[in-house]
Amino acid sequence: MGSHPRRDPFEFSNLLPAGVLALTLSGTDENLPRAVLLEVWPAFDQETARGLRPFCSPQDITILESLSFLVAHEFACVTSKFLSLHCLLLLRIYLIPYDLPGVQGRLMNRQEHILVHYRRCMKETLPRIVSDGGYWRGADVLPPNPSLFLPPSLVGVFANPSKLIVTSGLII
Repeated sequence: MGSHPRRDPFEFSNLLPAGVLALTLSGTDENLPRAVLLEVWPAFDQETARGLRPFCSPQDITILESLSFLVAHEFACVTSKFLSLHCLLLLRIYLIPYDLPGVQGRLMNRQEHILVHYRRCMKETLPRIVSDGGYWRGADVLPPNPSLFLPPSLVGVFANPSKLIVTSGLII
């Protein structure tokens, strides 16, 4: 009876790939945080977000803060890739299912103040997530008008799941 090594429940194969956020950065490659430049698709965390603040617009700083919160509270995993040709930072967003196996239910039971902040963060980030293969791959040539992950009319529903009504197995 050999024991099986425990699999990390946060492996990307267990998560939901939502799409990509693209942030335009100001400054030169030499001034950007090293983590963004050294690896292709390194993990995004609070330290990376803090290092990127000086290179972002105020609106994008809000997005960075929202993503930091979502990552810190295990609502999402984020990886990044810098495209120096475009001065673009691509942020791959993976949503973490609340019923993810192997986390002993801790994602299902969250405090109300955390959920309130989660809803605000989702309302800020969802409208900017694009679902385009070129962006997802970090291609050198990106389409000028990528499709959005969600139509604007659905963003509010996904940011506040309590608005969903389920009747006879249908979501309305």
